[in-house]
Amino acid sequence: MVGDNYSITPSIINTARVTFTRLRDNRALAPNLFTLADAGVKVFQYDPHFINLSVSGAFAFGSGNGATSHFNRNTYQLSDSVNIIHGKHQIEFGAEYQRLQMNEFNLLNANGTVSFNGQFHE
Repeated sequence: MVGDNYSITPSIINTARVTFTRLRDNRALAPNLFTLADAGVKVFQYDPHFINLSVSGAFAFGSGNGATSHFNRNTYQLSDSVNIIHGKHQIEFGAEYQRLQMNEFNLLNANGTVSFNGQFHE
């Protein structure tokens, strides 16, 4: 944040602020993880190493929220206000502008969930 207070007169003060914040969260799974192809399953997967698999009454495993993704968010903020003191009174008015930029990519649920429950069809 960068800010400045400027005294226009002893009873009028201008305050200006400029702020920038960035959140970056990039996720990827290790390339040597087990895949469905390793188990002989012939199915297309957007993210081969992201698996959610369950066998009813036996076990379940998966990558949870670890799918390949990136969440990059930038926030730009500008504000300016004027503070006026007159006798026993004080008034402040101003404006603020925010711009939020969200660059996101997420393969969560792109592969679906593979479930086995013991039933079969002929």
